[in-house]
Amino acid sequence: YKVNISNVSDMSFKRINVTNPPIGYLRYALVLLDGIMYSIFLGSYVVAHYLDGGIKWYTRITPSGSVNSFVLRDVSLTLYGNGILVSVRTFCFTGVFCLDRETGEILWVFPCDFVYHALSVDGKVFIVTVDKLIILS
Repeated sequence: YKVNISNVSDMSFKRINVTNPPIGYLRYALVLLDGIMYSIFLGSYVVAHYLDGGIKWYTRITPSGSVNSFVLRDVSLTLYGNGILVSVRTFCFTGVFCLDRETGEILWVFPCDFVYHALSVDGKVFIVTVDKLIILS
């Protein structure tokens, strides 16, 4: 289903609460591509779901050794090639995760100081921190 200016006013909206598995309520950014919506839920879950609410995959992102109560504080979500970039700032970890768009598998993690946002332009990853711009190519 393609969303464009001619049909957006005809769309019906519904509240999404993913209960199986018990992920919780939508918390952060949505990215829509090819009928799949990528979003971040409370409890540090990144979820790919179909527009009818069905789940394609979900991944809980936590740094190794963290406690189960790891909660995302400030995050951003953007597409990157065949992946999804998720920048994360919490009380115990800050960095960028890259997830496979088809499976949700974590492809790589880049820890960095106090990340604010990550985005992708022309195949490069730009990471904005409190005092620098990091470019990964």
